[in-house]
Amino acid sequence: MDDRLSRERSHILMRTLNAMRQEFHFEVLSGDITEAQVLAKLQQTPVHLLLVPWYRYLAWTRVEALFAQGRGQGPMFAGYFGEPTAPEDINPRSERSRLAFVDFAHPSTPEILGWIGRMADDKLRSGVRPLLEKAGPVYTENWTSNLGMGLRIDAILGLPEITRSVDWLKRAPAIRLSLLALWSLVFDEGPGKSTTPSSTAKACFQVAVDASSLSFRLCYSMTGWGPKEAVSAFWPDPSKPGSAVSLLQQHADFVRVHTIGDGPDIEITVGFHPSGASDPRKMRMLWVDPVSPKLVTEIPFQAPSAQAPYLRALNIGAVPTSAPSGTEDSGKLKKFMVEAATRIRDLKRVLLEKDEVIRELRSGGVGTAQPMPPPDVEALLDAFQSRYLEAQLQIRHLEVQIAKAEQAGASPQLLESIRQRIAHITARERSWIQKIHETIEAAKASRKGG
Repeated sequence: MDDRLSRERSHILMRTLNAMRQEFHFEVLSGDITEAQVLAKLQQTPVHLLLVPWYRYLAWTRVEALFAQGRGQGPMFAGYFGEPTAPEDINPRSERSRLAFVDFAHPSTPEILGWIGRMADDKLRSGVRPLLEKAGPVYTENWTSNLGMGLRIDAILGLPEITRSVDWLKRAPAIRLSLLALWSLVFDEGPGKSTTPSSTAKACFQVAVDASSLSFRLCYSMTGWGPKEAVSAFWPDPSKPGSAVSLLQQHADFVRVHTIGDGPDIEITVGFHPSGASDPRKMRMLWVDPVSPKLVTEIPFQAPSAQAPYLRALNIGAVPTSAPSGTEDSGKLKKFMVEAATRIRDLKRVLLEKDEVIRELRSGGVGTAQPMPPPDVEALLDAFQSRYLEAQLQIRHLEVQIAKAEQAGASPQLLESIRQRIAHITARERSWIQKIHETIEAAKASRKGG
């Protein structure tokens, strides 16, 4: 038990524990118990999962030694947050080969129970299928740099399981940012880091979604990485709010990272719960540790087949990048296809917005809800950093499109259209920075005047 919790938070935690009794056998230990006493109990009674308050988890090091530091399966040791906790509270970093925090403060009780079960059962620790409430399809696609993220995001947000759910539609901004952050991990920091577009698969990406969760799984190889490198890369760092890892931890409800065996392969699983978004400045579910290869039953880069009937190909509406040479008509057709694809994506976005308005009207009409309070300064700064990173990723995507179009011999009109889009995004960035600069200058002037 966490003896630092307020009475209200202690009552909430006890309600969760009472619900856990229906599915698990466990013992509640006093909050003033020492690590030595816990070690003595563990030597007498083996366990699948030991949960302690997060500050004790960071301080107790002998428990991991008892369980074996380099294990890829077996008992889990994790810390939990009984109330909202900031990333700053768990700094500075420590030398660890695994990191596991369970969020008891934000998710609903069924969501918490799901994560307890996955941590306690080796067979549920890897893949996205254990995250689904019922057996359902897993959409898969191999990521290559010759097709950017824009079309992929449209394809994911267009999945019927998402478009039919208000819970997931309202999380669309967080979903977009999380997908862009995953893309950045591969193509800005990982094995796909290159200026030359390529059709070689650099990562395996999967989507699994139902009413209980929306999850993304990304598998790729990271040379030189082991358990300690993974923990170091995903340790919460409030000094880098705009980094890809920080964006995942701010906007996704859970982040799970597994290094697989002794090789360079890693599995990153991030996703969302129906309970809704929590404060992006607080800690979420975070789990980083090694896993034995035999526990990875969902094989990365596996194509849909009779051996994997649950897999479905993610349908990406690719825009043609080359056309038969020697005819003027082919160039016109290519330009028409590009413009048509752009308009279709815009229409889809408009339709989603219209559907959301209709749902609001059916639920009570405009004006029935209480007005939202104005956002605080920290939230505005976080939003600016997120928008700025998204703009940078859009520019990078367009630059890749230009290089690809030039290699394919695209028309000057198409190249100029892409350059104009880059110029437009760049001009917006400059406008944002100018406004912030003017605000800072005004603040300085007011201080001098006072």
